Amino acid sequence: MTGFSLGANYWSRVGGPRMWSQWDAAAVRQELGWARDIGLDTLRFFIYWPDFEPQPGVDNPALWERVAEFLNLCQEYGLKTFPTLLVGHMSGRNWDPAWREGRDLWTDAWMVEHEEAFIRRSVSRLQSMPTVSGWVLTNEWPLYAGLTTPEVFEPWIQRMTHAVREHDPKRRPITMGDGLWNAMGANNGIQVDMLEQYVDIVGPHVYPETPDAAEVAMASYVHCAMGQGKRPVLLEEFGTTDAFGTGEQQGAFYRSQLAGALMAGAVGAWGWCLTDFELPTTMPYSHHPFELRFGLLKTDGTPKPTAKAMKSFGEAARQFGQVDPDRIGVLVPALQTEVIPFRRGPEGELMTRVASRMLRSLAQLGYNPLVIREPIPPASGFVQDVPELPELDGCDTLFLVAPRIGEPLRLRLEDWVRQGGRLYLAYSYTYWFPDTAAFLGVERTGQYNVKERFSGPAKMIGRIGADLEIFGEADFVSLKGVAAEVLAQLDTGEAVLFRHNLGRGAVVVNALGLEASAGEVDGLVRFYQSLLGYLQVSPRVQLSGSVGQAAVSTTGQMMVMNHGGTVLKASAASGMLDGQKQIEVPPHQWWVGTWSK
Repeated sequence: MTGFSLGANYWSRVGGPRMWSQWDAAAVRQELGWARDIGLDTLRFFIYWPDFEPQPGVDNPALWERVAEFLNLCQEYGLKTFPTLLVGHMSGRNWDPAWREGRDLWTDAWMVEHEEAFIRRSVSRLQSMPTVSGWVLTNEWPLYAGLTTPEVFEPWIQRMTHAVREHDPKRRPITMGDGLWNAMGANNGIQVDMLEQYVDIVGPHVYPETPDAAEVAMASYVHCAMGQGKRPVLLEEFGTTDAFGTGEQQGAFYRSQLAGALMAGAVGAWGWCLTDFELPTTMPYSHHPFELRFGLLKTDGTPKPTAKAMKSFGEAARQFGQVDPDRIGVLVPALQTEVIPFRRGPEGELMTRVASRMLRSLAQLGYNPLVIREPIPPASGFVQDVPELPELDGCDTLFLVAPRIGEPLRLRLEDWVRQGGRLYLAYSYTYWFPDTAAFLGVERTGQYNVKERFSGPAKMIGRIGADLEIFGEADFVSLKGVAAEVLAQLDTGEAVLFRHNLGRGAVVVNALGLEASAGEVDGLVRFYQSLLGYLQVSPRVQLSGSVGQAAVSTTGQMMVMNHGGTVLKASAASGMLDGQKQIEVPPHQWWVGTWSK
């Protein structure tokens, strides 16, 4: 993919998932014109499996003729397409081919053979169409096929991607369409590292619902950042419905998600979906009626505020270019997304919470951190090499999500610190390091392997976080400095922050579970600001007055996004913003301009 792909997920407003059986060429032509008019360049469309393969191995040729007509129309309107090949789940409902008869979609040999064969036939039919720019294997397959295990998933994904590539001489990119939920701590068996071995793009599906406004606004930023790894990230689905908010609120949401995806390094964003529907008694809309109003456009083609946001963002994205991360990283243990043998449990959810808070807090301070993942251990053999992780060499400061990593990575980190790196360790009730005192300069003083809790209120005092107050209960681990100095303690006496100098660098250890708290955390942004100031780390732009974030591109452009409801001030820490030291961004808007040193 070149440039930033701006697209929509597409069903015709006539028929919805049954559009191919209820084909209306005039309506489709009209919708494609609307898509072009709001600045879209790509449509993801869906091959509704029950209609296309009514009997095992027998396709419906009339429907494929309509797909060909659709693709010719897309070419006429200059639109790229990504066909979604195995579609059994759609909008809150599962739809089986009549002949499935309860067979397991992951493991039943006969069923898997038919899935693979259907993909082969579909790609063979479509591969000559110039508008086809890539392939989406499925639509949210874990919701249709159910949970799996890495041992089952790997041979399945290997077969399906091979089926595509064997019949596509152009080797167009493949994405699975699974939602990339494991990158956010889900445990459905689709390991991110394994998935990346077989697909060319990974595609988050983002529909946040939380009490925290900043968490909702920055959801796509966090999910796309957490998805970064060996493959490009595409925000494959996100969207809003009129049922959940006003047009103005939806437009603000779209602007936040689009800007966040771009700042996380995503290669595109596809809204859900192109148009509204007037299908109140048609499933799945009859039992999920809010799905009727997810469109960028009303059924008469009138653009909603979300469509206007998409169109204006296309211009901003073209101006911005490719993101250039700051020299600060968030290091994520393999346990966050992978099932390390005999160990994971709640680790995925907990580490996701910590990593997400780190990313949002650093972003609000003007940083655009790089997400680095711990390599998973080999499935066989007796030796695991110390990872090279060249990404570390692009960072001066690292935030480690949890000290629950493999020893090869710890050895690499120790070398990185000794060479001058600054490492911050978030709370954990245990440390997996064989010699904690030597590496961290602290010892645990509480009872063996007992999870401790601290009850507030209390206030942090010392060189860092002096204005941070703790209310209610918080996770805590009792530590004492052996070779480390105490940077901060609570006014009740407990030491909570330590610094251990190691070679030319330093390790900072936090004994208080600020990022791990199950409730809302107040003051984490200020705490990080104090910590980074102490470590003499500063962003390229400083933000104040509202919840926002910023990013610099490799071409010297800067984007600033105001996610909040008050004016955001962005001040160049060094250099200028379009020739000015400070700019102001209105609520729920972005600014793009030149950043110069």
